[in-house]
Amino acid sequence: MTLTTKQEAEIARIFEAVGELTGATREEIVSSSRQRGIVEARWIAIYCVHRRMNLSLQRIGRIFGGRDHTTIANAIKQLKDRKKYEGALADKVDDAMLKVG
Repeated sequence: MTLTTKQEAEIARIFEAVGELTGATREEIVSSSRQRGIVEARWIAIYCVHRRMNLSLQRIGRIFGGRDHTTIANAIKQLKDRKKYEGALADKVDDAMLKVG
């Protein structure tokens, strides 16, 4: 099943917002890079897509370079856990969500 034009636009806005906050491009975010800054940007983007859109973890995984649904679930959990004790990360997530609308 393909994404609607509205969903594609929403995803593009999320990638743009996360890119502005982290300096990562969409290509870097969906890549297999394990650089800390890229991984953080990817987690934020995954979290935002998960929170803003009604998509399965499998669909989100396809958006993010064909990742498995368990990888997506782990990224969401890691971000939620780290937000609790890393104020700067929590601020980035909040800012990304605000930028998206």
